[in-house]
Amino acid sequence: MIVGNPDKFAIMLDVVDEWNIDDSFNNGIMIFWINAIMFPQELESVTLNSDFRWFYQSIQNIVENETIFDMETIDAFKSMYRLVYPENYDEDNDYRFQISPQEFNDHHNLVFAVSNGKDIRILASSLAYDFEESTCILENIDIKETFINNGYLKKMIDDIENGEMKKLI
Repeated sequence: MIVGNPDKFAIMLDVVDEWNIDDSFNNGIMIFWINAIMFPQELESVTLNSDFRWFYQSIQNIVENETIFDMETIDAFKSMYRLVYPENYDEDNDYRFQISPQEFNDHHNLVFAVSNGKDIRILASSLAYDFEESTCILENIDIKETFINNGYLKKMIDDIENGEMKKLI
């Protein structure tokens, strides 16, 4: 199942029956397509009932922040990363920018989104992790990026709600 245009932004799901003993979890694969590039590059098994639901709920509540939206790519990614994963443990995490499912995050494959009110900017990167510092390394990273408008996102949500993916939300 695929929703969206892979040449712009799309999500692809597939339940792998061999990975499931019943219909309780719907284990399978989940892949983002960002400007015709598959993300993440390596195949990860996800529990679609929870991971896809997280994505679905996240794309309905994308944060509007023109300051971050207008930043250079690396600065926008770093800003959202630091809001989601603040260096100061006393600060609350602001997960509203994150649209990647937990399984992606566990492997440091992060996808963030921010809006300026009419357009949505999506940024994704696979990061190396510094275990000594307990943080991802944000230098010299490869960031996938795309822009979609609110109408495009609305159509994706409608396609999810009215198509085969509906059973996972």
